[in-house]
Amino acid sequence: MKTSNLRLLVLIALIGFIAVGCASSGNRSILKETQDTVSEKIVKGKTTKDQVHAIYGDPLKTEFNANGDLMWTYSIAKQKAVGGDFIGCLFTLGIVCNNHQDVKHLVVLFDKDNVVKNYDLTTSESTYSSVN
Repeated sequence: MKTSNLRLLVLIALIGFIAVGCASSGNRSILKETQDTVSEKIVKGKTTKDQVHAIYGDPLKTEFNANGDLMWTYSIAKQKAVGGDFIGCLFTLGIVCNNHQDVKHLVVLFDKDNVVKNYDLTTSESTYSSVN
């Protein structure tokens, strides 16, 4: 009976390691996008709002710029514990962790006829400490 309890404990610990190790949030449709793949799917002056929606789904944010043009923003963030700090994070039960975050944003600007006027794909990386 002790062996089965130990196996269960190890399994729960492994699941916890994976859960604490990395996470992502946002629109997964842009996760693997690059400047090249976006430019293959979106053509300025040609691609329509409906086509962008069919490719990427619902945007995270919609707003109008000063000219009255509609802007859609798609975002995704991936976080993971940094290197050796992954173990430290686990031993502190997630109270103190050093994390690495990759963030990607796709902003699409539409003209008054709902045709893509411009778009921009940006990525950024950061490392930060969290204290929960």
